[in-house]
Formats: sequence, C-alpha cells, structure tokens
Amino acid sequence: LKNYSSGMQVRLAFSIAIQAQSDILVLDEVLAVGDANFQRKCFEYFKQLKHNGQTVILVSHDSNTMQEFCTRGILLEEGRIICKGGINDVILEYSNILNQHEAIQDEVTQDSGSNTDDSGSRWGTGEVRVQEGICFNVATAKRQALFSDKEDEIGVGITYRAERAVGKPVYGITVTEAGGQRVFQSNTMWSHERTADVRKGGVVTVEWVIPNVFGTGEYIVTPAVADEFGNIIFDWHDDLVRFKVRKRMQSSALINVKHAINFK
Repeated sequence: LKNYSSGMQVRLAFSIAIQAQSDILVLDEVLAVGDANFQRKCFEYFKQLKHNGQTVILVSHDSNTMQEFCTRGILLEEGRIICKGGINDVILEYSNILNQHEAIQDEVTQDSGSNTDDSGSRWGTGEVRVQEGICFNVATAKRQALFSDKEDEIGVGITYRAERAVGKPVYGITVTEAGGQRVFQSNTMWSHERTADVRKGGVVTVEWVIPNVFGTGEYIVTPAVADEFGNIIFDWHDDLVRFKVRKRMQSSALINVKHAINFK
C-alpha cells in the first residue's frame, strides 16, 4: 500500500466497501479522485443502490452529484447543522451561504470588481493602453463582482488611454472560465461598431452588456485594443478583472441560461 497513490488507495477502499454488503454505506468525497472510468463505475453503482433502496450517506461539496443521487440532505458549517430536509432545499441554502461569504470577500479584496494593477501579463506596441477594468450591475450601474439569478445582464467596463493619436481603434474583450476555456469574446470590429479617432492623451471607456448566461463559477476578463484593421495589437492585458456567478438553478455546463421545457 505504501507504493499506492492516494487515488489508488481510495479506489481500493471503495472496491472493498461495495463488496461488504453493509446495510449503510458511508462515502466521503470518493468521487473526487480517480479517472473517468472509475467515476463512471461509481455512478453506476450508486444508481443500483438507489434503485434497491439501500441507505447511503454521501459526503460531498459537489451540488450536482448530491442533487442527482440524494433525496435528503444535511448542511454542516463548523460542526453545526445549518439546514436539513429535501436535497433541493439544502443545496439552495448552501448556495445562499456561498453567495454571502463571497460577497463579503469581494468587497474587501477586490474593491467591488475593479482592477487597475498590472498583475496579469500584457503585451502590445503601446500606442493605446488598457487603464482600468470594472464589472458592474447593469440595472443599478453599481460596481459588482458577484452575480446571481437576480441579474439578467452583467456589465464589463474597460477604460483605455491613448499614448499617441490613433485612428479608429478596435476594442475587445475575452471572457474565460477559471480553467482557461473561452466562454465569451467580442470586439467592435466583429460587432460593426464605428469607433472614433483618439487624440494623444485621450481616454475612452467601452462598456459591454452581456446576458447572464454563465454557469456557477469564476470568470476572467481579458481586454485588448488594436489598430482599425485588428492586425496590430496595441495592448492585450490578461486577467485584468474577474467576476463570479452563483446560480440556484443547477447545471454542470459552462452556461446556465433560463429556458423552457415543454411536454407534448
């Protein structure tokens, strides 16, 4: 066993546990390890247990897994029972607590969604430079870094400053999830938006209003500015500003948008 990785040890323990034919099976974050095939086998076994009506206690932070396999839930915080009942009600309370904690953190550490530092890598010729980025609530026009189902739109404002006179620059942003996958990308050239010439020292703020189709998670905004043909990059600023989304409606996909389900 000393030569086994932690993942191999958990798989061995899980394999032994399911052969024991116990009346109650207790599993603590067992799905957090192992490859896709192992996790698939776990899911299939869970479905079999649920079909047979056997008692399983599953400990996890994965709301999707809990919602799929559990009927009732208990939410613990610092050793105390915060909520218990139907699994959907418990997951909703868990999401509300996360929202409250992250809202407080964002107010303290992120200045409510603004960023003016050079922590992210950047490159470009420098004729026009990204000066500041903010996220804001479109309905209230207030800076905001945490969005929920209540906000139908998310605002992103980027301020640019011209180091010398340029003609009709192209402004754009890329939004990626924390793993680096692109979720949204836009620029004024693709959108056929006419931009004006900018004199030396001129400051321009461009605001994007994006439908809140994002799934629960953290998202990174990377702005850029280029010449009028989009060929010469004046400034590309990685990871300038971030925002988080927490939604009560469950989904494991990158987007989580309001939709209808009809039966005929």
